[in-house]
Amino acid sequence: VKRSQLFLILVLPLAATPAVAVNDIFEPFVTSNLSPFVQTHNLPSARPAKLLKKGTMRIRLTSEIANNFTSDSSSGESITIDGETWRNQLHISYGLSDRWELGIAIPHIIHDGGSFDGFIEDWHKVFGLPNRNRGAVAQDQLNYHWQNSCASQVNIMNS
Repeated sequence: VKRSQLFLILVLPLAATPAVAVNDIFEPFVTSNLSPFVQTHNLPSARPAKLLKKGTMRIRLTSEIANNFTSDSSSGESITIDGETWRNQLHISYGLSDRWELGIAIPHIIHDGGSFDGFIEDWHKVFGLPNRNRGAVAQDQLNYHWQNSCASQVNIMNS
């Protein structure tokens, strides 16, 4: 069975599952920007606007994965971002009062070459999406490279 067929076999049953009613959704989908160069700024994930009631606690464990690929150059500067980012995060929030909430998020982040490159290339082929230069680079390799006219500013590679 080809990867694209296997994907359809696994994903189509999910399309048949009932969706949550809009009235039941009271907070944003927990996600964050997993671009490796954005993560250095540790931007927070989306959070609910409604505060916890005084004395209540929420503990949440989230997992996210992103496959990043981009490559560009202009005016003496070039960047290549090719890799996968895994982010597991423990969120703990506590309602101090009706107007104050205290929270902490403890992330565990892994950058590696990953294993989804072939699957993503197949996905793009099945749906007629552009692959940019994905075919010109080795699959499942980590390559974060940024260079300006002076020198390499970032050069992280592994297999």
